Amino acid sequence: MGKHNTSTRRTGVVPRSNGLFALIGIGFFFLLAAQAGGSDKHIAVAAVVLFLACSIGRAPAQRLGERLSIPVLAVFAYLLLNGAASLYSRFGSFAGTEFSKILAALCVYGVVLVRAKREDAPRLAAMTASVTAAFSLLSLDAAAGKLLAGPFFRLMDALGCQFQYMSTGYEEGVRITGILGNPNVLGGMLALGVLLSFYLAMTARTTRSRVGASMLLGINTLGFLLAFSMGAIAMFMVSVLLYLLAAPAGKRLSLFLLMAQDAVVSLVMMFVAFQGLGKSGALGMLPVLAAVAAGGLLYGVQRLVGDRLTTVLASHGKAAGITVAVLAVLAVSYVVLGYQLSGGIALNAGEDLRRSVYPAPGTYTLEGSWEGPVSVVVESQNASQTIMHTSTVLYSGDLEGASFTVPEDSKVVYLNLSAPEGANLESLSLSSGEKVRLGYLLLPEFAANRIQGLWANQNAIQRVEFWRDGLKIYQESPIIGNGLGCVEGTVTQVQSFYYASRYVHNHYIQVLAEMGIPGLLVFLTMLGSSAVMLLRRRREGEEDLLLSTLLACLAMLALHGAVEAVWSISAYQALALLLLGVMAVCYGRPVAKLSGKAAGWIALGGLWLFQLVFGWFVFNYITASRQYEEIQAGVREQTPYTMSNLAARDHYGWAQYKLDMAVNAATSEVPEFRERAAEYARELRRLKIHSVNYSLEKYHYADLGQYEELFAASREGIPQKASVVETWQEEFDLYREIFPWSAEEDKDRIGQIDWYVDQILLTWQMLEEYNAGRLEQITLSEENQAFVEQMKALDETGVTGEAALALLAAMGAQP
Repeated sequence: MGKHNTSTRRTGVVPRSNGLFALIGIGFFFLLAAQAGGSDKHIAVAAVVLFLACSIGRAPAQRLGERLSIPVLAVFAYLLLNGAASLYSRFGSFAGTEFSKILAALCVYGVVLVRAKREDAPRLAAMTASVTAAFSLLSLDAAAGKLLAGPFFRLMDALGCQFQYMSTGYEEGVRITGILGNPNVLGGMLALGVLLSFYLAMTARTTRSRVGASMLLGINTLGFLLAFSMGAIAMFMVSVLLYLLAAPAGKRLSLFLLMAQDAVVSLVMMFVAFQGLGKSGALGMLPVLAAVAAGGLLYGVQRLVGDRLTTVLASHGKAAGITVAVLAVLAVSYVVLGYQLSGGIALNAGEDLRRSVYPAPGTYTLEGSWEGPVSVVVESQNASQTIMHTSTVLYSGDLEGASFTVPEDSKVVYLNLSAPEGANLESLSLSSGEKVRLGYLLLPEFAANRIQGLWANQNAIQRVEFWRDGLKIYQESPIIGNGLGCVEGTVTQVQSFYYASRYVHNHYIQVLAEMGIPGLLVFLTMLGSSAVMLLRRRREGEEDLLLSTLLACLAMLALHGAVEAVWSISAYQALALLLLGVMAVCYGRPVAKLSGKAAGWIALGGLWLFQLVFGWFVFNYITASRQYEEIQAGVREQTPYTMSNLAARDHYGWAQYKLDMAVNAATSEVPEFRERAAEYARELRRLKIHSVNYSLEKYHYADLGQYEELFAASREGIPQKASVVETWQEEFDLYREIFPWSAEEDKDRIGQIDWYVDQILLTWQMLEEYNAGRLEQITLSEENQAFVEQMKALDETGVTGEAALALLAAMGAQP
């Protein structure tokens, strides 16, 4: 003991206890979990307070002054641009929520910068892998028995989360969705946990640490595979390859063998876990038990086989190379054969089976062998339908005698098989001889179901459409972008068919749309400079496996962000910024002119100012929204100045309060309030948001009889939600409501019927022009279509005033 204490005093390093990091890990887990449950704004404020508390004193400023490297400065610049973009966005409520995520991630990054030491890196890696493993276990349990997830969800919802409204279970026969409600994001987070677990397993020196690392690796890997995000899996494979290339030469073989052992064990346990997905009772415990068993089995395989094999191969270089090549060939062969080898399958009563084929255009019949009555629905998708997730039904009926004709433009044909009483399908093929793969012999059932339509994958094809639409949004403001939340707010303005998405599913394009070219350059610098930093230290001879592990994590962050919306999800952002912070702490070198005590104090002061200002903005967003809800519920008294006061306080949700004033005080007897309502209406019109303009049309301009403003506001607001059918329906419903239908109407309005007709037909013309070239056509309801036809008839006759009313009466008046 004395010798240890002497060494500690000599080096000046004071070891931190595992208990401290366990507490930090628990806190970090609940921070990510609360974000996953939708408490982004509250967590942002709490994170600001936490950072301020952790950055008090001389040590934080000193450490920050020693860590102002280019990657750190790039992160600060990126976060500053996000803060600005949250303020100039015209979708303030969306922007406030999006920025809250970024603010919390900044706090995590800041705490790592000012508090972590280089020697803390292994414990931080263990802490992070443990947090992702907890996510994995809860996600596995949420897809089955819910023995762990059920109480966890109730606890978090009692604290203000919204897990009860999220899809946190299981896509039947396909994959787990995870406690994030999104299997793609879960896959991305668990991929990082797997990479960190590799590092922990490789560097473990005691039996206890080896067991712990094996458990983390098994749990993270099984959850990652069962989430079965094809984008995450593809990018993970690239990251693993880079990991092996960057690893120290002396550790490359053992790392590869560890990966191979993990793959085999996890594949075996996938078959076990899948039997319990979607089940309750004892079977519902299988996924969690399989994850724990995967960790234990992996440890056993390492001790009994892995260590000996590594020792033997390490002393025989040629044999090692041959072994690696053989394992690589076996892995590729398994994937290829897994896709090719198939046999029969048993359908349970009421169970559905979906399989894909790629026949050439022509007429086909289905042939094969099966027992029991089986029904089949045959669908075809062309290029447009794969984008829109629609299809054309070619046949529906009994499998016996099924015949269908594949159209010329078909990309894929799906066979949807069902057996109400259960059936055994032994074989199935098209009359052309093309075999329909039913039961895949080497693949878990969920994997087999997931790869259907692989060569015409509608999710991948739709991603390309998302990217195109993101670039269209970017083109509206290429210099500074459109502000945070702009994709959610304007995607319905540029899309060629309706779909709901808050993100582009490519963070590089997302950043372009939100913050323009400066934002993209800073984001690229943030990732690129971190990569250069790590690679430079590797070339300088750094042999620590941590470096190559972090490089693999960085590759995963950069690559996965190009195909999924992971960087827009709060829990993922916080995890990503924590890892970027560890990279900066361990391998960053400060810019020479910015290092030192003074620079540290200036940087810390800047962080304090940024977080205090924007933390205050988010806090006001929360409190103002809550007060508005209380006013709407009648719990809080509303004074004549309430809405103006709320709008002045809330930099993000101000539009809602001014809209409330504009529609409720438009006809007030108090001149001041009428004038303020008119002022707010003019200000809100500049946002060109359909829901805002529609409220002004219906409750402000219509009540004031300002019909010119009403139609102008209508055509200003429609484009923002043009892809939504209800947008057009609402507008034409309102047009029918305000149209002067009878002689009892105001005489001035009756005399202007031709003007009303012109205004209504201008909007109709907008709709026709908008429909041109769209993949999906907007159609009006029968009543509105009949109304438009009446307006066309009046326009053709050219009659006005009471003559027009007489014509309308003869036509049947209001539809």
